[in-house]
Amino acid sequence: VMSIQDFEQGNAYTDDDVQLLTTVANQAAQALENARLFSESRESVRELSTLSETSVSLASTLDIEELLAISASSAIEMARADFGGVIVIDPDNDRITHSLILDSFRSDFQLPVDSTNISDFQVLRPLRLGQTVTVYDAAVDHSLAPFTDPLGIRGAVFLPMMREGLRG
Repeated sequence: VMSIQDFEQGNAYTDDDVQLLTTVANQAAQALENARLFSESRESVRELSTLSETSVSLASTLDIEELLAISASSAIEMARADFGGVIVIDPDNDRITHSLILDSFRSDFQLPVDSTNISDFQVLRPLRLGQTVTVYDAAVDHSLAPFTDPLGIRGAVFLPMMREGLRG
């Protein structure tokens, strides 16, 4: 909305003034839309570039720690998040076998969850079925404290990574 006022006169603007202002408002609206579209295009290019780099990096190593680091850092970059991580769960006993949590500067954080059974965390049980878990306020669900408290995390998204007999 564009607004023009005159505090002195009650009928300060002619029909020509209104037509000119309408033209200016329409041009401004078009410029704003062009800027929005340009920003969206730039974001899409950034995302595709990150996906491409991630794909090449993942294909270049077989080391599980490096695979975890690449996955976590790519997720952080894509989501513009403060923290991200990968937790590998043994499909036979639902125990966490590997975990890596990184911040946006790629500093490694250790969580006290080694050999923790994922079934102990009711909110995370849908991961076993391949379902994404979104936690809007971790302070409300105290069962997640081992995952969230050490890092001061409030909101989180847990995404299952599954492949024939492998879950993480």
